[in-house]
Amino acid sequence: MLPLSLLPLLVCAMAGVPLPVWLVALSAVLYGMPAELLGILRPVLPSHIFGSFGYGRRLGRLARPMDLANALAPSACVWLMSWSPQYALWAVFGLSGAAFLSALALGGLVYDGPNHRHYTGSSV
Repeated sequence: MLPLSLLPLLVCAMAGVPLPVWLVALSAVLYGMPAELLGILRPVLPSHIFGSFGYGRRLGRLARPMDLANALAPSACVWLMSWSPQYALWAVFGLSGAAFLSALALGGLVYDGPNHRHYTGSSV
């Protein structure tokens, strides 16, 4: 949804056409949809994939890079926008496209269902 939300903004910015209010509202809604999904999947997915053992540690390891990216992204976007808002829009559009392609690649990974191994604490 992120690339789709930014595409109308990018097209209007490159064409120099003013944005209609309904298009801005639609882009904002489409931009917010991945955040809602992430809010649901972030705590549930590690438990489902790795099991309940070490859940907090695994969730913490997943949270560190995301928190770092969330902390650095606004400063990087402002720095890029100081050059040109179009550069920033192209950069965000490109990064969201890369994230979309990464999600497609992750969808092709094989998951063997509930038969995956859980760490039992033994060395065997």
